[in-house]
Amino acid sequence: MAAVGIGYLLVGLRGPALFAAAVTAALPTAQNIFTYANRYNRGLLLARDAIFVSTFVSVPVILVIAAVFDRYLT
Repeated sequence: MAAVGIGYLLVGLRGPALFAAAVTAALPTAQNIFTYANRYNRGLLLARDAIFVSTFVSVPVILVIAAVFDRYLT
């Protein structure tokens, strides 16, 4: 919601550019956690699980974003 609001109101994004901003904001960022865990050799299993869960959860969120954009913003 924040990415859509900022993109629409402050940056002036519309259409596909606004959709791209919303989907990019919904992508998982847990890979950053794994990079640090691997670098310092701490919590690798927890980081791996965080990547899995955040990726799994991001799929329905992106589908909802697509449905909302298709219904209301096209």
